[in-house]
Amino acid sequence: MSGTTGAPAPPQHPQGFDVLRIVAASMVVVSHAFLLPDGSEPVVLPLGDFGFNLGRLGVIVFFVVSGYLVCGSWLSDPRPRAFAEKRARRIMPGLVVMLLLVTFVLGPLLSTAPDYLRQPGTYAYLLRNLLVFPYSYDLPGVFEDNPVTAVNGVLWTLGVEVTAYAALVVAGLLGWLRRPAVLLAVTVVLAVVGWRLPHDTIGDGLLVPVALRVEFVAYFFAAATVRSLGWRPGARSALAAAGVVALLVLTQAPLSVLLVPAGTVLVLYVGTRAWPAARPVTRLGDPSYGTYIYGFVLQQVLVGPLGLGDLPVWQLAAVSLVLCLGIGYLSWHLVEKRFLRRRTPTVQAARTAEEAGTPGQGTPEDQGRPEGDHRPVGTRTDPAAG
Repeated sequence: MSGTTGAPAPPQHPQGFDVLRIVAASMVVVSHAFLLPDGSEPVVLPLGDFGFNLGRLGVIVFFVVSGYLVCGSWLSDPRPRAFAEKRARRIMPGLVVMLLLVTFVLGPLLSTAPDYLRQPGTYAYLLRNLLVFPYSYDLPGVFEDNPVTAVNGVLWTLGVEVTAYAALVVAGLLGWLRRPAVLLAVTVVLAVVGWRLPHDTIGDGLLVPVALRVEFVAYFFAAATVRSLGWRPGARSALAAAGVVALLVLTQAPLSVLLVPAGTVLVLYVGTRAWPAARPVTRLGDPSYGTYIYGFVLQQVLVGPLGLGDLPVWQLAAVSLVLCLGIGYLSWHLVEKRFLRRRTPTVQAARTAEEAGTPGQGTPEDQGRPEGDHRPVGTRTDPAAG
């Protein structure tokens, strides 16, 4: 396969990753425009063993982007504390503000439960989702008449994203991130386990079995393997990966596990390109995380209290997308970017060394840029925050 190999990937931050995050968040929003009015999401990538809806594919994109960039972050500064601080600054500020607004502003306005602010479930929702593990779907009396009653059905992917971060730290401390063969073996094991475990739907049509969590982490490590190799997928590699996906669809072979390497290559081919035409959009900021964590709640308001669930689905999707991207940009400019711009002394020293021409690779977040994540989810995730 063609592409650049050998040296670590360059420190530039191509617009491709920014574009991918926005597209991934938009895919999740559009998918939920189908899910929330009636509890089901259409399959857009039918394979022989499993079908993939648009939201699932969007979360996969988040995990691939995150795995690639976060691995680069560790390779540039392999200190667990600094790594954890960067991840927390990316995930927590936006999450904290969103949870406070939903729990103490939206909840009292919409809840049908008596003494909402005295209900234990109100504070359990806030605390459990702030801790990421274990997440909580429900607020007392909120959206209980909606077809899907979950207040925010994407927050579970953030736990998967955090799990992927922790696994990456362990791999880094063991030296595996500089041993691509070991990372590849880990990826294969995760992909096969995620493929073979049962994929059941549980509760409100929300697909959150262990299999899906393992699958997302497999994509994360597949991208980390590519980053460890210092390989930039080229056009021939992307065409080969697209051919694999097309063959899976056409033959309906029960081998969706092959989507892990093929999908990873396709996402990274797009992400590692500059895409100059996208600069007018990417210069506006990164609305992807805000769109992702606010989108489900906002769409629940549209479907339930505002009564827009009977709209034709594409009209609902269009309205949702405009509003969710708008709140995503607000979250970015008012909350998220303020924390990303705070650099530790070590990060600043690394930048100074890089500008002086000494060895080392910068990463987007070390330059005050988000690395992506997640997690429904990744998360995130992803994850799934994403």
